[in-house]
Order: sequence, then C-alpha cells, then structure tokens
Amino acid sequence: DIAEDITLFDSAELQNRFISLWLKLEDDYADFDDVMFELLNEVRDVEADLWNNLAENTVNALRKKNSNRKIIIGSTCWNNAAQLNDLRVYDDENIIYTFHNYAPFEFTHQQSVLQANCMFYNRKLVYPCDDIERYRDYYRLTSGYDNAYSEFDKIDIDVLRKQMEGAKQFIEKYPDKILWCGEFGTIRHCDMTSRENWMRDMIKILSEWDIPYCVWNYLSTPNDGNRFSL
Repeated sequence: DIAEDITLFDSAELQNRFISLWLKLEDDYADFDDVMFELLNEVRDVEADLWNNLAENTVNALRKKNSNRKIIIGSTCWNNAAQLNDLRVYDDENIIYTFHNYAPFEFTHQQSVLQANCMFYNRKLVYPCDDIERYRDYYRLTSGYDNAYSEFDKIDIDVLRKQMEGAKQFIEKYPDKILWCGEFGTIRHCDMTSRENWMRDMIKILSEWDIPYCVWNYLSTPNDGNRFSL
C-alpha cells in the first residue's frame, strides 16, 4: 500500500467535502424516503473521537435538510463489534448503528488473494474445529503471536459469541436503539459444510440477540475479488 500524506481525519477541507457530498446526495434523493445513508463503510483503525466528531457534524448538517433520513453509523476498526462501546450514540430514532463480523478471520478469508496474511498462510481451515492449534498456527506464522485463543480449546460458536460480545453489550446498554449486523460471510472456496456450519452459528447468535443482519455478499460474479457469494 502507498501511504497517503493526508487522510480524511487530518484535513478540515476533506471533512467539509465529505459533508458536502452527503448534502448533495440528500438533495438528489430528497423524494426517496426508503433510501438510507451509511456515512462511511468500515472506518479503519483511527481514534474513535475523530470518527465520532466527523459523523456528528455530518448528521447535524443532514438533519437541517431532513430530520427523517435513516442514517447508518458504524464503529471503527472496520466496523468491529468490540469498538461499538466507543461509538457516539444519538437521541435520534432515525439513526441505525452497525457492525460487521468475519471472525475467525483466518477461516472466513482463508487463502484470500486480497489478504496478505491469509494468502501467505495458504491453508484450508474447517469450522467448527477441535484442532485449535491449526488456528493458532496462523497467528504464529503471520504475526509471531503465540497466545491466540487462550480462552478456548476449540473453535466453535463460543468463539463467535466472544468476538461479537461488544454487540450484545451495546443492545443491553441501549435497548431502544437499532443495531444491525451489516456484513458477515465466508469466502466461497471454504469447505461447503464448514460454510454452512459457520453461517448457521452466526444466524443463531444474531437471532438470539434479536439483531437484524445482512450477508456479504448475496451475489458476486465468479471472477470478482471478494468471492463471498452464496
């Protein structure tokens, strides 16, 4: 990757342009009440307040034009459930909060050409898995980390629950707010039985917690980079 000298969160000018873009979209879609705006998908690893401040300024600007527009705001670190606790929450019934889940990442993205570590590891993984050392090996090989999954002796639904614990805490803390799992899924060349097992466990957890969800992605072309279609 080529590092950018200036990012969105460094520049007031870029942030003003960001807000202006959403105001233009509001003008263009003013007559479409069923269109929702997700302000920024998978905000990367930035300080939570930097994103919270930009999101709030954007919401305030949009509300001057439309108080009823549904606005979706996700957490930082690629919409990680663990970062939902850092997300600013509004007294606004038309704001929806969102997170994504692809844990265990080394399973859902196994042998992915888009992810350097997964491509480097280049091993098939199954789910659930009693041989947790295969999963631990991924971290040993790609990052030198020797204490992965220290709380567990196998990879199964308990790992998923732990990875999404922040989502459960959010809905318990804010029972009147809408939390949506905007993405989850497995790469298409995973073992089909494992894909079904993982999807079934994800849907079971989200249903238990009464969290609406959307699979990534329902349909993709055979040659696209994601290869996550059902």
